[in-house]
Amino acid sequence: MNASTTTRPTEVVATQEFDSPVGRLMVSAVAQGVVSVDWVDKSQERPLRAVGEDADSRGNESAAIWCSEAIKQLGEYFRGERTRFDLPLVVQGTAFQRAVWKALEQIPYGETRSYQDIARQIGRDKAVRAVGQANRANPIPIVIPCHRVIGANGQLTGYAGSKVHLKAALLSLEQSLGGLAPVAATGQIAVATPPVHTSPVE
Repeated sequence: MNASTTTRPTEVVATQEFDSPVGRLMVSAVAQGVVSVDWVDKSQERPLRAVGEDADSRGNESAAIWCSEAIKQLGEYFRGERTRFDLPLVVQGTAFQRAVWKALEQIPYGETRSYQDIARQIGRDKAVRAVGQANRANPIPIVIPCHRVIGANGQLTGYAGSKVHLKAALLSLEQSLGGLAPVAATGQIAVATPPVHTSPVE
């Protein structure tokens, strides 16, 4: 299970990019773990790099290792060989955002939850809109699976800005490899949303 922390150093010391089935991704990390996964334009691609005064330090070497390990695990995920990530995550956010992100980590591979489900799970039943905002603010998509959160009616909603097609692609990947019904062509989930799990994080 991902080990998340509540603070994030101000300087990212290593980044690495790779081509995935859903576009080119950039992983960023510090010595303590992964800080972000994001989509990048191919025209802006960059190799593994180090920045900051400690570019030659052991801390930077650790950051580079976490970048490489994250890319390895993402590759396994896209090949259907991994359903959970085992990475140290270094995130910064409000207490509410961190509660939402922790709830997202509990959604099983290939399943979905509604924004209302997540709001209930964290004990904030009326905070559905705020859950959506926290979902959009997730700095480590795919690893923290915000793509598994959908509208109460099964409708796919915003993902990574306006990239709803990426949410559909990720859900289709998981549901096809998991033997579940795929995402419908209309952009709606073709399976009923299972009840939310309320067991504590391990």
